[in-house]
Amino acid sequence: MTKKDGQWVKIPISEIGIEQGQPYLVDDLLNNEKYVWQGEWNYVELNPQTKPTHIFLVNKRLRKENDSDYHK
Repeated sequence: MTKKDGQWVKIPISEIGIEQGQPYLVDDLLNNEKYVWQGEWNYVELNPQTKPTHIFLVNKRLRKENDSDYHK
């Protein structure tokens, strides 16, 4: 891959206890970034220069600023 590329990915939210319409937090474990997603389908972009891959951890609930691991 020499240029950035994006695809839609499906997260089976009902199988992990997330209700349709409920936002949830996705942590990118490789890039130390956090995203708020909603629904089953979300767009993911790869860039060979900056983000050639992602490993996501899907959290059922959004964390609040006073949660101990929010600012990791």
